[in-house]
Amino acid sequence: MGRIKFRIGSITPDNPTTADTITIIYQTPGGKLIEGATIMVDNTTYDNSQISVSLPKGTHNIKASAPGYKEQSKSITVQLKLEIIIPKPLLESGEQEIIEFNKNVSFEIKRVEGTEEVAVDYGRGDKIAFKEEKPGTYKIYADNQLMGSITVEKKGIELGVIYDYWWVIAGVIAFILIYFFTGKKPIKKKKEYLIKDVRQARGALAPQFKMYYCQD
Repeated sequence: MGRIKFRIGSITPDNPTTADTITIIYQTPGGKLIEGATIMVDNTTYDNSQISVSLPKGTHNIKASAPGYKEQSKSITVQLKLEIIIPKPLLESGEQEIIEFNKNVSFEIKRVEGTEEVAVDYGRGDKIAFKEEKPGTYKIYADNQLMGSITVEKKGIELGVIYDYWWVIAGVIAFILIYFFTGKKPIKKKKEYLIKDVRQARGALAPQFKMYYCQD
């Protein structure tokens, strides 16, 4: 009696995804391919005892028959291939971003600490609001699969802060430039004016002498 055997790479026959190539083999219990076999996948017929197909998400009906053999049938469910969207794989500490999946998953986020991984968040859904203060590498798992990682770096000076206080920064820079390039000249002038004032004061306080001539 013939039977249908599924080979889906390293993925079990019960959990193929839209990214997998599904191999269907119609063979005897002893493993011999059945000649003159016909395999039908949904409404498509293949005149062969071994085929490879890619199928969309959903449940698919498979039938296999050959002259002298009883028709075999089986159904398989193809899952959507799990995908992840990480907008920015490099973040500053305290910066937040939304991680998205193309379906609901059980997720877990782990921080790499040496040779170990420490869980920092877990849950279920199709979105994660990621925000971590501690610098390091964070691995993202979904349905027990490693889907990607995010590196968090120490926070630097924010451009927004510079923009908000540009006038203060510009004033400090201007003051420094004035001090180094022109700062000594006004002091020198003040000294010169002081010396001139002292001289003038001395002249004003000096005794006035007049010459008188007497005639006998």
